[in-house]
Amino acid sequence: MRNLITLAISVALGLASVTTAAPITLHVDDTQSAVDVELCITALVTVCDAGNSPVAGFIDLDVPCPLAPTTVSVHDFVFDITQNVDLLINHPFGGQLNASAQNVVISYALPGTPLPPTLLVADTFSYVGVPVSATGHLVYWATGAICDGLTLAGMPCGSSGDPVVLDLSTFVLDPLELSATLTFPNDRVMVASDLSVGGPLLDTLPGLGTFSANGAILADAPLPLTCCNVDMTGGDTVNLTDHHLFGECMAGPGVPVIGGCGCADIDGDGDVDFEDFAAFQVALSSR
Repeated sequence: MRNLITLAISVALGLASVTTAAPITLHVDDTQSAVDVELCITALVTVCDAGNSPVAGFIDLDVPCPLAPTTVSVHDFVFDITQNVDLLINHPFGGQLNASAQNVVISYALPGTPLPPTLLVADTFSYVGVPVSATGHLVYWATGAICDGLTLAGMPCGSSGDPVVLDLSTFVLDPLELSATLTFPNDRVMVASDLSVGGPLLDTLPGLGTFSANGAILADAPLPLTCCNVDMTGGDTVNLTDHHLFGECMAGPGVPVIGGCGCADIDGDGDVDFEDFAAFQVALSSR
């Protein structure tokens, strides 16, 4: 039955890497993030229905130096499917299935245990086997041959007046595979991710039907001002190239940090001035 649950929860994930003391929280933009789900019953002929919902939530991740990150790693994520996903199949030979995923929230199953760093190649990274858990409910009822199939698989059918209500937190969900891009526009951290998942509606009766789901998520946050710890290029050394970039960012006390110069604000006071330059000189002379 877990694949039936999965039709409610396909989402896209974003992530990143380890150079800050604590992970940064990226907030999901629910105006640009959504999940689309399609359910098909394949008894005699194939009949499908589709639904969608915006996605809100957050992603906790470590932020690499923005000019040359090489790895990324996710710490935690929570995705809130903000609207019910309602699906109705009226099959001419197979009866009816009415399903609704309600108040669904998908979370990383191991918060506090970050995923291992993975390589970032051309701003893109990926993970396989990401463990997830869910809360919320799947409400459904079925008739005809669809009900017969559910019964064969050991599942109840319910009725329109007394639907079956399943608690998603009691199910073990299949791990997710994800890929994403990580960029740093205008001193912000931005993650965009796509996810596709699909398979049989029931593992125990694969001929009953199929589901497919496609999600897209966009999340971002301000770039921490001290993220690079003096290393302007992300090359793990402080050298004359970093010195040149630092000089282009130095605008003086009280002048807000300009785009692309967040890591030159070494003391994190919102400007790039001689106090930051003094700290930079110490780092340059010690490496």
